[in-house]
Amino acid sequence: MAKERLAIGVYCGQAADGVDGAMVRITGSGEKMKVRPMHQSHHPFDDGLHARLVAVMDDDPSAAGLLPSLDHDVTAAMIETARATIKLEGVPANKIAVVGLGGAVITHTARDPKHNTLAYVTELGSVPFAAGRLGTPVVGQFAQSDAGAGGCGGPITAWADWLLFRDKQLSRVLIHLGGLVTLTQVGTNAHPLEVVAFDVGPGTMLMDALTRELIGRPADVDGAFADRGRPSASMLNELLANPYFRAPAPKVTHRRNWSGAHLTRLRAMAQRHRVREEDVVATATEWVAHSVAQGVKLLTERPHEIILTGGGARNIHLASRIRTLLSPSSTINCEKFGIGIRAKQAICMAVLAAARLDKTPIYCPYATGAKAPTIWGSLCE
Repeated sequence: MAKERLAIGVYCGQAADGVDGAMVRITGSGEKMKVRPMHQSHHPFDDGLHARLVAVMDDDPSAAGLLPSLDHDVTAAMIETARATIKLEGVPANKIAVVGLGGAVITHTARDPKHNTLAYVTELGSVPFAAGRLGTPVVGQFAQSDAGAGGCGGPITAWADWLLFRDKQLSRVLIHLGGLVTLTQVGTNAHPLEVVAFDVGPGTMLMDALTRELIGRPADVDGAFADRGRPSASMLNELLANPYFRAPAPKVTHRRNWSGAHLTRLRAMAQRHRVREEDVVATATEWVAHSVAQGVKLLTERPHEIILTGGGARNIHLASRIRTLLSPSSTINCEKFGIGIRAKQAICMAVLAAARLDKTPIYCPYATGAKAPTIWGSLCE
């Protein structure tokens, strides 16, 4: 029997609401890895950390200079999540083969001496800091590795999605309903070179922002508020006309592209279309559902199964609309595979970290646009 090893993944995504953690048992190595999920949990950020992270991710000018302290604090939250996972499983830290960090990718801008606007990308999660505190090997900076190979820095879970969900008879599409929506197509008996993945567009970050603004709640968790409203067809058509939705893969987007000025335009659009306040969240939720359906229609193969993951999969109204729009494909959530609604990304971080230990090259050109196979991740032992 192949030797088992334990790996932990921690993930902080574009929703900026906390850290997801997961432990897995892995047998085999490289592309022959078999993964069995164990403990999975979500650790929310306090209001202060959430607000600072959102401000930096949205490129708020008032947040200038906050990035170093934010990276420290988010890494500390990842460390505590990993420690809690180890404690709850009752496993000695020295039995953990590796911890994978998946930090939010932040785009921010600055001006050079000639006043040209320059864009920078930073991936949260200090690998040396985490390794020193945990006393285990730690791997992170996966998006930076992809970018170094000529890729666009995401979606970074495509290879791990393939490893976890490939099937000899079924074609599957994973829809991660996080702060942003990400789609991964794993075709029937697919090879990693055939996996297609891309960021679809905004997800819970948009619905949450509107819910906070209109009714003072942090999120429309189960979609009850959207369910009471009536989507505006004219506003929906204008929203779906955004050229991003028709662009081919590979493509990646960031939170700042759908917040700030974009939210201001969305409010103005609602006024222009005379959309009542109670219908704005319904329209935004319908927009997310239709953008998912458009993304699936860009693919060359209609999937047998649609698998929903991420916090937005708990939104009953949103999940129902996606299910209706993508019929006759079967729409299920990832719990069918023993993976918690919020845990899939964290499990992927554990898988990618184990692949780094195995020195397995990652190459999904139709997901990230990378030019060559690359061993992903910065390792600190």
